[in-house]
Amino acid sequence: PPPAPEVLITGSKLSVSGKATKVRLTCTKATCMGSVDLTLRVVVKRRRGKKTVSRRETLVLANGSYSIVAGASANVTLRLTAIGQKRLAHAKHHPVSAEVTVKVEGGSTANTSVRVS
Repeated sequence: PPPAPEVLITGSKLSVSGKATKVRLTCTKATCMGSVDLTLRVVVKRRRGKKTVSRRETLVLANGSYSIVAGASANVTLRLTAIGQKRLAHAKHHPVSAEVTVKVEGGSTANTSVRVS
């Protein structure tokens, strides 16, 4: 059988420029195609009567798609969502810790923590 595609995420820092950011990906073994999400996990607290109810939410800050030939690297542009624009408006002065998730068609998923500024 042909080798399964595999993606490596290069770098641990992302910079926001306008309504986008870029992540560097390297494709190994076979041609890679898929999607990339930049997410942030937050705890939301709400009052219900006399109780405070907490729950975790995952916010999608940016997303994009890619296609890279085997053995090549590429900068993939991620477009900020409305929530991402709001959350990252002050990232240059207050960096945010988020997670990049890369999904590969016919391959595995790669995750890494990044600092967004």
